[in-house]
Amino acid sequence: MPMSISADEYAIYRSTKKNGTYKKVATVTGTSYKDVKLTKGKTYYYKIKAVNINDFGIATESEFSNRKSVKIKK
Repeated sequence: MPMSISADEYAIYRSTKKNGTYKKVATVTGTSYKDVKLTKGKTYYYKIKAVNINDFGIATESEFSNRKSVKIKK
């Protein structure tokens, strides 16, 4: 049975190399994100961290998700 995972926020990280350094590009409260100003024909790699915030305002992040690649159409 699939497990449902929820979070207060999701931190989105992007790299231009498969095993490169991932930099945080956004934090969203929903489960979708539209990246902008990307180069046509280039492949980008993304990882996500789920973020939960406790009653004291302290954020706890999960481990990175699996990597997802996206090639921008020419």
